[in-house]
Amino acid sequence: MKKILVLFIVVSVCFIGCKTKKYKENGIYAEINTNKGQIVISLEFEKASITVANFIGLAQGTIKNSALPDGTPFFDGL
Repeated sequence: MKKILVLFIVVSVCFIGCKTKKYKENGIYAEINTNKGQIVISLEFEKASITVANFIGLAQGTIKNSALPDGTPFFDGL
């Protein structure tokens, strides 16, 4: 009985310890889904704030672009 209890505790601790956070730190991330899986990109807003703002605006459809109607996200699936 003691062996089963110890085994249960060890397995429980392993499962709890193996959980990882979705992202390592606070920040702005973009999730890109491909046919090979998901890619998570950290956007460096402190280094390239205008570029990140443009990317987010185009991804959300809040920035006008000449290719699509207003309010339509420029990137398909992001």
